[in-house]
Amino acid sequence: MNIIARNFFRLLRAGAFGSNETVEPMSAWKWKQVYRVAVDQRVAPLLYRGIERLQGQFFLQIPDAQLDKWRQEADASSEAGEAEQQLRLTNRLNDRRLNKIISTAASTSPTLEVLKALLRATRHMMDDGRYLQPMVEAAYLLRDEKSRIDNDQLAAWSDELHMTHIAQLEAALMHRLLGLPAELMPFAMLDDEKAVEVMTDDIFSNKHPQSGNLHFSQGNDIFVHTSNSKAMLWQAKRSAHYFRYYPSESITNLFSAFAKSLTDIEE
Repeated sequence: MNIIARNFFRLLRAGAFGSNETVEPMSAWKWKQVYRVAVDQRVAPLLYRGIERLQGQFFLQIPDAQLDKWRQEADASSEAGEAEQQLRLTNRLNDRRLNKIISTAASTSPTLEVLKALLRATRHMMDDGRYLQPMVEAAYLLRDEKSRIDNDQLAAWSDELHMTHIAQLEAALMHRLLGLPAELMPFAMLDDEKAVEVMTDDIFSNKHPQSGNLHFSQGNDIFVHTSNSKAMLWQAKRSAHYFRYYPSESITNLFSAFAKSLTDIEE
């Protein structure tokens, strides 16, 4: 993990969980990269809270102009979760199982809320790579509602949705990146440091196309064209990458992205 990523997660842990962290010295350009990723991952208010908490540290030398941007972003951003209707699975069988779980479980169940947060993180892993915010939400619940979370029920639901492997990956990320203690995890963590490194590199990649913009059109010929071939290839590679963690969802996720985009074709 490079210094930009190390300082990013130090500020995130300090802001989200009040942990005591020690930042390393960085250039203004590197602090700008921290800001870019914080905004992209929708956790800028949390990192700004971390900056305020650690502001007395000598090496936290962020230029005033950048601090002004942090303040503006923190004021404008909301830490609220995503809308309920956005929680979905592209595999129809899994989606039916999920809807059944949601309809039968108590609406105030913290166990259900953990499942929802993990599923939102999963959706963003496959769709656009912006999964840190729901992962922080899951970590909050596991830390603050541990006594009320039914680990056996959560494991059963994960198994029913065939998401146990990707949930184990998310557990490893919450432990390694967010500092959530292993004893708070509701299931075994994936024991694969390389996988965590790959996920971390993905967060800080600045080569992500807008994966949702796979817009297709039909020209004067009989062929269908896409206006964003890079996004199409990126989405395909992303679905292939997550096949090992969530095969039933990764395949249908790719088909769903194409099917949704094909609706843009003019008849």
